[in-house]
Amino acid sequence: MFGVKSRLPIDTSSVLTPNEQLRQVEVNALVGIRKKLQRESRSSTKGAKFKIGQQVLVLRPQLRKRSAVSKLLPQYLGPFKIQKVLPHNLYEVQSKSKAITTFHAVRLIRCFPCTTQP
Repeated sequence: MFGVKSRLPIDTSSVLTPNEQLRQVEVNALVGIRKKLQRESRSSTKGAKFKIGQQVLVLRPQLRKRSAVSKLLPQYLGPFKIQKVLPHNLYEVQSKSKAITTFHAVRLIRCFPCTTQP
């Protein structure tokens, strides 16, 4: 039209310019990087595994709320003893006063008994 030869989409689809070739290489590399990141994230999302009878400490619930809490309070309560393993990473724990409560694994850490004698 008007002295210029018309270009159809099929004419330009087979020939890639150097910039388009570089972009294609970049896109292919991004796919590999995404797969690698997904694989790493899946392997790092495994929660802590506790066994029945193991001693654990429980994160104090008041620390995660937006309320005034003394900085001098201990961060963890316990020790508690694992009584039962429930589905969905839940654990029933028993306190020294024999009260049984349920906590998610993210609120528990392993308790190591003190080895020094007074």
